[in-house]
Amino acid sequence: SYYGSQIVAPVFKDIVSQLVRYYQMSPSVKDGATVAAVPAAKLPAVKPNGDGSVVLPDFRGYTFGEVRDWLHTAGLYFKPDGTGKAISQEQLPGTVVSPGTPIVVQFSH
Repeated sequence: SYYGSQIVAPVFKDIVSQLVRYYQMSPSVKDGATVAAVPAAKLPAVKPNGDGSVVLPDFRGYTFGEVRDWLHTAGLYFKPDGTGKAISQEQLPGTVVSPGTPIVVQFSH
């Protein structure tokens, strides 16, 4: 016999996962009580200089995945410390870095 959870749940999971990615939603926790999905602010687009270097944005408040994706697109090496939301970074915002530079970002968890 078949149950709704066996048939519908996997399809529902796929649909919701695609919607979360499409709307760029990330989880947020307020006072540790509830978890709600809210649209995440976007990091500025990667704009390489003529020599391939880039100017680092302020990563604070962005998720692990958002920072990882930005650094990958910029051609930089991601060196995370923790997971969750970014709380600080070794290289200050506004620093010009060359391709392949390791970027250390500390996360809240």
